[in-house]
Amino acid sequence: MSELYDESELPETEGFVAGGSSDSSYKEELLNNLEEKLAVLSNERTAYEELLATAGLEFPDDLKLIELHQNYRVLLCNILA
Repeated sequence: MSELYDESELPETEGFVAGGSSDSSYKEELLNNLEEKLAVLSNERTAYEELLATAGLEFPDDLKLIELHQNYRVLLCNILA
């Protein structure tokens, strides 16, 4: 670290707290936020898959639908990798 600055004088990056913080309310807030985002992702995934299934029944040979399905599979594979 530069001798020009004391660590306490450096501003924290917005949205982040220095590592090792013992602030339990920050930890709770972060974990709650993660839980909420996971619930949203789960709900969106379910909704997307329902739309995909409906579209597959209605338009089984549609090239755009096939492309969207392939892109979704790639996305899932990347998430699981």
